[in-house]
Amino acid sequence: APPQINIDHETRDITKANLLALTPSCFDPAQHKIYMLMAKDCYPRFLRSQTYRDLVQQAKQRTKNQ
Repeated sequence: APPQINIDHETRDITKANLLALTPSCFDPAQHKIYMLMAKDCYPRFLRSQTYRDLVQQAKQRTKNQ
């Protein structure tokens, strides 16, 4: 199966319907949902992650050593 994205059923149905008449904006509803999910969930979670904190610490060390 191809990779799937995490969007609600309504948005998925709208996107499927939009694919019947391709336009430059056919993915806009899905894109909006994905951006909102990233802004409200994924990105804030990343900012709290140990990975991000480690990257910030490394950047501070590099800046200090220059």
